Amino acid sequence: MLLRPRQKLFVERSLAALFARDNTLGVAPTGAGKTIMLSAVTGRMTGDGAKACVLAHRDELTSQNRAKFARVNPARA
Repeated sequence: MLLRPRQKLFVERSLAALFARDNTLGVAPTGAGKTIMLSAVTGRMTGDGAKACVLAHRDELTSQNRAKFARVNPARA
């Protein structure tokens, strides 16, 4: 899946912040593709065989996160 230019910029800045400070907070409006961007950041932060824990307060969000991660990172799904 190809990221839109603004999503790619968001992912690149998020990764830069994570590597510089070990934490970051990304804020984006409704419809910006936050789940897609989270999947891209998570896919790049985790290596082969690594796992990540994404907490969500609804089962629907957990299913959505899993499905989007598989689309953004098909080799790791």
